[in-house]
Amino acid sequence: MSKVSFSRIWLAILIVLVVSCKSAPKNVEEVQPEPAKVEEIVAEPETKEEPAVAEETPEVVEVEDGELLTKKQSMYAELGETLTAARAKRQEVMNSNLNNDYEERFDQSDDALNTATDIYEAGFEAVDEDALATAHSALEGFTSIINYALLAKAESLQSTSGSMQQQALRLRADTAVKQNYNLAAELYNKGNAAMRSQDYAAAAEFYGEAIPAFMETINIATEKKTKAELALKNAEEKISNSEKIVEDAVKQLETSEDGETL
Repeated sequence: MSKVSFSRIWLAILIVLVVSCKSAPKNVEEVQPEPAKVEEIVAEPETKEEPAVAEETPEVVEVEDGELLTKKQSMYAELGETLTAARAKRQEVMNSNLNNDYEERFDQSDDALNTATDIYEAGFEAVDEDALATAHSALEGFTSIINYALLAKAESLQSTSGSMQQQALRLRADTAVKQNYNLAAELYNKGNAAMRSQDYAAAAEFYGEAIPAFMETINIATEKKTKAELALKNAEEKISNSEKIVEDAVKQLETSEDGETL
């Protein structure tokens, strides 16, 4: 082999080696992670965050508003009922013409009724404790007028029926007409019980019923007494007549036929 050929072979081998080195993958150096810093590893302690007051305030206000609304609506309904009752009592006073007998109290109650009515007509938001108190004052005022009038009426009827009861007892109606008397006395006693419980309307009603019952009892007892007295008088007259007849007969027996005394 000539020198030229040998040189070419080595040249070719070198070229192959150079090309192989360039195409082979390079070894990648592994990168070791740097150790974490201590301040990064230590975790900060967890702390509970207090809820902000601003977050709770809307809920509290909402609850308070709901309770206030319910209270207002309840007071508004009560105010309406009280006003209705007060107007009914006022009409009762007017029908009985008691407004003139108790003029000052009637005017005070009327003013309270008008004031409370104005608040009611303004809506439930305007209602408060003072409005309710004013309405109740009006109702109590009209009611007291009726009670005063009923008390006066009951006392008058009590006096009348009591006097009639005494009259019936003087006639001995409790024995002569026992059934009638007991009925009248029962009504009178119920009137007394109603007076003690301050139910003047019921008392007036019972006394009012007792009066005609006592009147009937007195009439019957009086009639029976009159008949008894008349019967007694007739009997006495008969006895008197009989005694006179006896006396005349005796005189006749004592007198002779010629008129001389035996």
